[in-house]
Amino acid sequence: MNTVKLHTSNKKALLQRIELNSGVTPVVQPNTGRQYEDNTFIPKNDWYQPSNDILDRLICDTPLFKSNTIKLLPLPEPLISLLNDSGIMAMTSTDEQQAIFQQNRIQIKALFKELMRFTNNLMLDPDTQDHLGFLSAPMGQQTTAVNGHTQLYAGLHIDSYDQKLLDDAKHARQRMTIHLGKEKRYLLFINLSVDQLREKLLEVGIMADNSFGQTKLVYEFLKRFPDTPLIKLEQRPYEAYIAPTENIIHDGITLASNFLDLTWTTVGDFGKVDFNSQL
Repeated sequence: MNTVKLHTSNKKALLQRIELNSGVTPVVQPNTGRQYEDNTFIPKNDWYQPSNDILDRLICDTPLFKSNTIKLLPLPEPLISLLNDSGIMAMTSTDEQQAIFQQNRIQIKALFKELMRFTNNLMLDPDTQDHLGFLSAPMGQQTTAVNGHTQLYAGLHIDSYDQKLLDDAKHARQRMTIHLGKEKRYLLFINLSVDQLREKLLEVGIMADNSFGQTKLVYEFLKRFPDTPLIKLEQRPYEAYIAPTENIIHDGITLASNFLDLTWTTVGDFGKVDFNSQL
């Protein structure tokens, strides 16, 4: 059973963009601002550059199954040009976002169309994709995902947009997140698939069947294996990533950010991705 790996045709460049930590810690609710869901975990803030031997085990130059591969992609020049013209790359708050989206609505509309075209061109069947659109997260956060039903931070989690049973998580669609900001952002993940998480729990006597669901699976695994390292992957401006977010524990982080974290997100089957691109 394959672990989840980062695909690249330029291993040396990607090695400089990866950090690891020593695992997770239970959430302590903040005194102010948005709260977290109960029984959630966040990464320990002790990031370090791992050895080359460890890094080599995280990277592949031949893509695995889509359910086990994470890929960074450069944005095409037409999209970069429209993004630069939009005025949205250096916003600091959602209030500013609303104002700029209104003020620059013609440029935003052009950017919207090009984002749709870019993602459509990577799909085996564009009719099977779902555009989640523009998503933003504030600076200074240890994790960024918010539960859409409760409006609380989800903590480290597995997505369930496709509502797959755990048995079928490897068949869920992938998620593309396009970076629309001016500074580096980061994807956090554990490089174990849902099936591998379940195997680890079985080793300690826990049968994680379909009744568990994604939330309970994450909780039970991180409670029993809190020292499992997380991987922090650097995503630079003008880049997208494609990841099997319904098959891995993951989140984002904005602790070092000085601006609003703005992205465009699409869920789909990215079967036309060029795996020879130089990222």
